[in-house]
Amino acid sequence: MINPAFINYPEEAALLGAMVIGYGEIDISFVHMAGLVVGQTYAVLDACHAVRSEKARLDIAHALAVDAFKRVNLEEEYTHTHSAVRHCLKVRNQHAHSQWADLDGLLQFTNVEGAFGQPLKSIKWKPITLALLKQQEAYFEHTRLCVLTMITLLGPRLDHIQKARMVARATADMKFAASLS
Repeated sequence: MINPAFINYPEEAALLGAMVIGYGEIDISFVHMAGLVVGQTYAVLDACHAVRSEKARLDIAHALAVDAFKRVNLEEEYTHTHSAVRHCLKVRNQHAHSQWADLDGLLQFTNVEGAFGQPLKSIKWKPITLALLKQQEAYFEHTRLCVLTMITLLGPRLDHIQKARMVARATADMKFAASLS
């Protein structure tokens, strides 16, 4: 095992791994959802994944999609989903960027960013329980379900979005054609 702190905590290690790795599924599903609502699925996926930062991807997808969700009357559902994804990102980053240790018979973690050069005694370790990790993992599952539900709710509305885009394009084409005569 790479980190010996997890030798005595295999369930905790599995849950942490599931959240850190599993966040990627939430991330790409959220970006896909944003692309669907604006009618540019692959363009949004490409734009968002051109940046490496998960937070930046989430911010780009949100900026592109928020108004479109208002137009299709899913603003409340979208707001809940967006907040849930943001919370999962915060939890994922906390776990992914921490150091872990088995101290005093408890699995504990700390974020040592900025702590180097200080006495080891000054580093604050925080215990984490299996029960809390199970709650967090359940919230990740809830969040994934929220995103998938949003994609499902968009289904009947996508025809409306596509028709509106076609009308807008046709109107623009007619105006352009009229300007030429």
